[in-house]
Amino acid sequence: MSRNNVESAVVLRRNPYKLQSVYKKRKYGSKKVIENLGSEILGITYYDVVKKIGRNKTFQVDTSTKSISMVIKRIEAFFLGGKTQEDEVDWLGLVLKKGDLKRFFPY
Repeated sequence: MSRNNVESAVVLRRNPYKLQSVYKKRKYGSKKVIENLGSEILGITYYDVVKKIGRNKTFQVDTSTKSISMVIKRIEAFFLGGKTQEDEVDWLGLVLKKGDLKRFFPY
């Protein structure tokens, strides 16, 4: 994937507290759960996409409390060039505020 080959990218984000139950239902192993939650909290995927194709081509949507139709509307607005501001996501701040750093990063 190169900056010139990609018009835009959308990164779907989700509250790690909600993601934990999703992973449990999927029966993910504890190592995979910890790695995936840590990645979401730190915004690794979002960072990687921004680094690869640029900030102006990347749009993040917090799906934690949105319906599927609302997520689709936000993405459509982005691709249609409307004045859509991406969602502000700071899971690390949330985890720190709740004092749960060791819960998600037990190393």
